[in-house]
Amino acid sequence: MSCLAIFLDRLSARCIKLSLIKFYYFVLFSLKDISFFNKPDYSCLSDIQIIQKILDWQKDLFEVIVNRYSDKIFRYFYYQFNFEKDIAEELVQEVFLKVWQNLNKFDLTKKFETWLFSIAHNLAIDRIKTWKIWTETKLQLNNEALEFDNHDEYKYKLQLLKILLERLDYRYREVLILYYFDWKSYDEIAEILDTTKNTVWSWIKRAKDKLKEIIERDPVLKEAIEI
Repeated sequence: MSCLAIFLDRLSARCIKLSLIKFYYFVLFSLKDISFFNKPDYSCLSDIQIIQKILDWQKDLFEVIVNRYSDKIFRYFYYQFNFEKDIAEELVQEVFLKVWQNLNKFDLTKKFETWLFSIAHNLAIDRIKTWKIWTETKLQLNNEALEFDNHDEYKYKLQLLKILLERLDYRYREVLILYYFDWKSYDEIAEILDTTKNTVWSWIKRAKDKLKEIIERDPVLKEAIEI
């Protein structure tokens, strides 16, 4: 297969999977240099090594950063915003745009992923402040909505997770997502949220206690969890 055919196949596959921001940087930096076809594999490099090369004008390597973290950032927003895919994708684009615009301000002695998530956190806070539905609307749970379906257990459990997360205050929802779904340590969460490790521990404990209260107060939800 020719280099051009391989390139077109890769481009087609990525266009389907990648968000707009990933596709944008892929096209912008890959097509303007024919050396792309013999491009070395940078996936083994650390974040800091890649960033140093980007700052040294190897701009096309920003694609490596986007590929490495876009799924993680998407998952973070996806759970935060009640499984709203469009909102999550939009915020992922905003995150990487801010990263691109501020990369020269990043402290190379720090962990890049933590800095990246702090940007995501600030964007999430801004969006929630302006998105009235989160403060004005509550999910109404009913027996029909939670009817157990043996043929789609995954979808059923996902629905329960969505309900539980939605009923938590944003602060508690966020720390649970960072800890259980993004596998962040207490120290990392503290840095992302600009708070202390003890505060993070307290928020996670309160979040767990709040979930127990939510389940105990709602007989339909309690029965669903016990199935």
